[in-house]
Amino acid sequence: MVRFTFRDPAVSADEAAQVEPILFASTATPQFRDLTGALPQGQNNSSGVVPNGTPFYLSTVPGVWHVESAEPDRVEVSVGAGYVVDGELSAQLRSSSTLSLVWEDDTWKLESGSISRTTQDLYAIGTTFTGGC
Repeated sequence: MVRFTFRDPAVSADEAAQVEPILFASTATPQFRDLTGALPQGQNNSSGVVPNGTPFYLSTVPGVWHVESAEPDRVEVSVGAGYVVDGELSAQLRSSSTLSLVWEDDTWKLESGSISRTTQDLYAIGTTFTGGC
């Protein structure tokens, strides 16, 4: 989810239509499910980290993860990733997202997302991914 949605060019309507039914929990709000309508045309979702019109995506090569809470049918996990801007992994730019997932239809599905930790805090406590993507 982190790598798929935080990018520019943004998710296309065709891509969104393919993944929305399998990615999101039935309890996810319509606003959270709306992969293509959440941003004004021409803007990216980097919160100003990357200028509009500059291609970017996130990589877990320098990434970390941290389980915030876990129950048998629900988990909240924070994921840190690095920005790849114009094809180059940035040595400084990092992101932090917290995802709530629920067990539904024999798989983990996204229910909501937030930014509950600062990037610095997450990287201080997070577990490094053993292989990036």
